[in-house]
Amino acid sequence: MFAVRTINVFLFWGIWLLVPLLVDGISAVAQLVSIYIGQTARRRRLAADLKETGAFLVPGRRRWTSRSRELPPLQRFPLVTVIIPIHNGSHTLRRTLDSLAVQTYPRDSMEIICVDNGSVDDCFKVFFAFQTQNPGLRVVWIPIERPGKAAALNAGIYSSAGTYILAVDADVSLAEDAVYEMIRSFEYRPRLAAATGAIAVTAPKREPNRFMEILHVCEAFEYLSAFRVGRRYQSLVNSLYTLSGAFSAFRRDALLEGSHLYDSLTVSEDTKLTFDLRARVRFRRPDATIECVDTALAFAEPIPSLAALYSQRLRWQRGQVEVTALHSAEQAGLSGPLRTVSGRILLADHTLAFPRLIWTFLLPFLFLLGYSPTVVVTAVVAMYVAYVLIEVLFYLAAYHYVERPDQAWLKSIGWIVLIMPLFRFTIYWFRLAGILHAVAEPQRWNTHPLDQEAKAAKPAVSPTRRAGTTRGG
Repeated sequence: MFAVRTINVFLFWGIWLLVPLLVDGISAVAQLVSIYIGQTARRRRLAADLKETGAFLVPGRRRWTSRSRELPPLQRFPLVTVIIPIHNGSHTLRRTLDSLAVQTYPRDSMEIICVDNGSVDDCFKVFFAFQTQNPGLRVVWIPIERPGKAAALNAGIYSSAGTYILAVDADVSLAEDAVYEMIRSFEYRPRLAAATGAIAVTAPKREPNRFMEILHVCEAFEYLSAFRVGRRYQSLVNSLYTLSGAFSAFRRDALLEGSHLYDSLTVSEDTKLTFDLRARVRFRRPDATIECVDTALAFAEPIPSLAALYSQRLRWQRGQVEVTALHSAEQAGLSGPLRTVSGRILLADHTLAFPRLIWTFLLPFLFLLGYSPTVVVTAVVAMYVAYVLIEVLFYLAAYHYVERPDQAWLKSIGWIVLIMPLFRFTIYWFRLAGILHAVAEPQRWNTHPLDQEAKAAKPAVSPTRRAGTTRGG
């Protein structure tokens, strides 16, 4: 009788703790250990890159020193094209343009191309005012008739002249040295074909709505740990999943050698381009890499509402499923999902996540199976504690790696490790909805729960703007 009870207890606790410990916990520990152990190999590859360019490694004081901090100063400043796709972005465009105007990278080595794909607001007035106030900066305005972010980015790429091409969203602002740090990585690392910058959420402000204030802190910590820890691991093993649409950079030759650039086959055009580009550049140069340059920072505003967060994460998950489906041939066979980046990520995010769905709905029925409320509550608390410990690992890793200003901020929000499990559990349900949308509905970019129908607005272009591009400087 005792043996039977012991087995039942073991099975009960094992099932309830299996997901956080085996799926999330082991994954987190594996990432952190790989980052720590891989520092020596990383420095050897970096030294080989610098040897190819005739430069030398700058000694780092910490084992976790960022790649770019170990690079020497730039000796030349090639032309850089910054492309900003715009659709009704008048309320954020000026902040983006102002952040480019104060870059430490030389103005005469930068051109900015704003591509308007059907705006009906005052974004052109914002652009014109900026252009007038910055006559020494080369600025271009291109209106296009075809709606869609992919079409706008492609129009900018084909109109560009830079050796390096940067894609920047119209609702983010760059740190003053973001362009310099990005180009320095490309100049001294010839194997680097494309890179994403590190996206950070601007410092959350005190708000009358306490719930939104906490939500913004969770979002900010999520971004910091994702780009300073998660993307670092992906860069180390050359498995970066997405070149962030908010801020990414490309070598011109690597980007233009393919038959197509961005496309609208999925709602996640940046992820699809990442997969297409990886296949192309590895065919040309097997040791080419696509990484995250974590010292090139871009700042995004906190999410305005819970509905907006739902829309964002639903679209991200849906795009992941769609991109994986388009590359399904790479995952043939039983071991296929383990051999590819998309397969491994989808396995953890999708297949292995379904036990959460099962035990979430199973919870109310445990009482009917004879389990006491004490046992059920104890199991839930134990699972919550396991997730908190996982968050503590990411918190400590992020604190060890980021610079002092971010460390001071992390100190002030140490309590966030207690809230993040609830935040991530909520995100899980949003992402599950994305999987269901990918299966049940045709592809479209807009996925807001209250406005499912995407409206393709016709470009409202004045006669002056139809005449062609406008240049400044």
